[in-house]
Amino acid sequence: MSLSEREQQALDFMAEGLADSAPKLASLLATFARLTSGEQMPVHEKIPLPQVNRVSAAKPRRSAWMQRLPRAACADGLVAGPRG
Repeated sequence: MSLSEREQQALDFMAEGLADSAPKLASLLATFARLTSGEQMPVHEKIPLPQVNRVSAAKPRRSAWMQRLPRAACADGLVAGPRG
């Protein structure tokens, strides 16, 4: 797998920035790149999105402390919520 010129320039730019800001990490990355240079890139994997229950996703959830309060107190604005 080869990179386009633009992708290679972006990687080079990031490598230079890394070398300036974290030389030890850049050294470790260079060692890793050298050791794995002969290996094939892994195949892109498609990860399925989780199924969302549309009914529960549309219904706003109340936090645990609000669930212990009467609904009328929350709906009337008598409870503002925790301060933090």
